[in-house]
Amino acid sequence: MKIFLIVTSVVLTLQVIARESAGVGNGGGTVICPNKTVLLDYYEGQVNSDYTYKKLSNLTSEQLNTLFFKRVALYDEVLANFLRSLKDLYQKKKVELDSATFKIPDDFKNIFYERNCKLAVNIVQKRPTLGFEKIFFINKDLYQNLDVVTKKGLMFHELLYMVAINLEAENSRQVRQALAYLMSDQFEDSNREALHKNFYVKVTAGGFFSRFESYLPVICPRIERYGHKCSDF
Repeated sequence: MKIFLIVTSVVLTLQVIARESAGVGNGGGTVICPNKTVLLDYYEGQVNSDYTYKKLSNLTSEQLNTLFFKRVALYDEVLANFLRSLKDLYQKKKVELDSATFKIPDDFKNIFYERNCKLAVNIVQKRPTLGFEKIFFINKDLYQNLDVVTKKGLMFHELLYMVAINLEAENSRQVRQALAYLMSDQFEDSNREALHKNFYVKVTAGGFFSRFESYLPVICPRIERYGHKCSDF
């Protein structure tokens, strides 16, 4: 019976991956060029908003973590702590897959990039059917060749997307815009109003509540389906 349940779970998982990776807004993406691979969020930030990311290139993995959560906390410390707890979930619920291929989501369309570059989906996130299922599925072949800035950027994207999708975001486009802004060099010149407009509103699907704490009664029951409780943070 146990074997049957495990096999059934695997089949359901693969079905969900296939369906959601082909759907709207599900996938952490990169732009792969001959000499460099860039997180899609940062690539769009450079092309569409003239953001730069010089500071990131000099940071270690732990320093990138610190910078991300510190900048989120400047606007809302509760959101920063919530994302920290999701980081632990990410580490527990990720799995690297050999020879995986994820379809390009609908919200990757109409993205300008150089002719000798290509788009790729590196990570797919799914809502689990059962509490013990994995959530983050990684294309190992692509992921193992990424630098630390891109790997961390993919994780940050997935954490923010988990918040947004559970607050009824239609796709990940605004999450990409939010992360592009948050980690840019230009963030240093930000004030609270800019943070609200360029980050918080985009992550919380419109920013109906000005404080993330007010979202907890909405998002916590939904996150519990992932095997994660708000009491964990």
